[in-house]
Amino acid sequence: SAPPPKNGGRECEGKMLQAQSCNSEPCTKDVGTNTGCVNGMVLVTQADCQTGKVELCPPTCSQLSFPSNCTVACVVGCRCPYGLFLQEGGCVNASQCFCHWHGQTLQPGQTVSRDQCSTCVCRDGQISCDNSSCVATCWWSAWSSWSPCDVTCGLGLQQRYRSPVNPAVTQQPCLGDSLEARHCFGACSFGLTDGLWSKWTSWSECSKTCFHHVNDVGFRRRFRSCNHTLAAFNNETSTCVGDSEEQEPCNTVHCPVNGGWSAWSQWSKCSAKCDSGVQIRERFCNSPSPLHGGSKCPGPHIQTGDCNSHPCSGTCPQGMMYMTAAECEAQGGACPRVCLDMTVSEVQCATSCYDGCYCAPGFYLLNRSCVPLSQCPCYHQGQVYDANTTLPNDACNNCTCINGDMECGSSPCPVDCGWSSWTQWSACSRTCDVGVRR
Repeated sequence: SAPPPKNGGRECEGKMLQAQSCNSEPCTKDVGTNTGCVNGMVLVTQADCQTGKVELCPPTCSQLSFPSNCTVACVVGCRCPYGLFLQEGGCVNASQCFCHWHGQTLQPGQTVSRDQCSTCVCRDGQISCDNSSCVATCWWSAWSSWSPCDVTCGLGLQQRYRSPVNPAVTQQPCLGDSLEARHCFGACSFGLTDGLWSKWTSWSECSKTCFHHVNDVGFRRRFRSCNHTLAAFNNETSTCVGDSEEQEPCNTVHCPVNGGWSAWSQWSKCSAKCDSGVQIRERFCNSPSPLHGGSKCPGPHIQTGDCNSHPCSGTCPQGMMYMTAAECEAQGGACPRVCLDMTVSEVQCATSCYDGCYCAPGFYLLNRSCVPLSQCPCYHQGQVYDANTTLPNDACNNCTCINGDMECGSSPCPVDCGWSSWTQWSACSRTCDVGVRR
């Protein structure tokens, strides 16, 4: 639950429950036996632990399923004899022990499917899984810190490392390198300081936050002053050797350039000589083009318009009907008119109502024919895709051409599960004769 698996992410690996024995003292001092224990159990004393006759903690079936939580020096009291395990108040062989699996209790010999490639079985109180047919994707660890520069003066190298962190199952080799290197530089001192200069001031703020031209970068400065009094005291000339000011380039990153539209091109040649044709014109996001993180041009880059809308033979062709401009206005206008108009993010319909041939309501022009919306192709990122075409959008979603517009999914990618902290131990299931807490 920290976090829970989502969107097809992997389940947590490991155990979700721990168990240990508790309240192992006899319920009575005499129940017809010499020990006071019942159900075939034997009494264990501190001396039995010290001499190594028994394990420190009582054997339980739960310990076969979960990691051992024995942290005491010796648990005295009633427990099952050697070779038997406590389960539901009685002593049983390991082959009769139940298994605990993701909140379920499995009977001996019961099998479960863990995933699409592995099967698990309850045997001797433990879950054993066969994952020999599983292939794991390799995962790298995080990069280590960079090593110190291998030289103290001049140009040197630094290195950092990473390693595969997959479980020991069949896996593909990790892609990429386990080592990276980069140059480093150490300033060299040649003993030229004459001791008369003050220390350099801190660097000033950079004069620019970014640059548009390589010859117009920002600079920062720092200063020092010459101690003339000290020079005179040492019978030296009062002029210090060197510069009192230094400057260096800074913020040497390009300024973002937002995109700007070019002028619209000329209208294309009409697609038909009569019976209602189509023409288009374009503009381009290159005045200027977006650079260095600048925003793209907003709005459509294609416009569609009508042309030669009069009938060829006095009547409109089959599938079309004649309307006046007034009738067109009464029905809400001429747009959208062609299939391309459905891609509203990239295409703008620039057709005004006219006297001429129109497709019937619910139909749109495509290659001089009227087709239903479901048959319209899609214009997406400069390409035309047939109806119902599917293509990947990102690592987790697809885009599908539906009713002339490319519909893209935006579901979040899967998040693998992570375990929360352990809860507090529950109350013991029995007040004596060995119980279990979880």
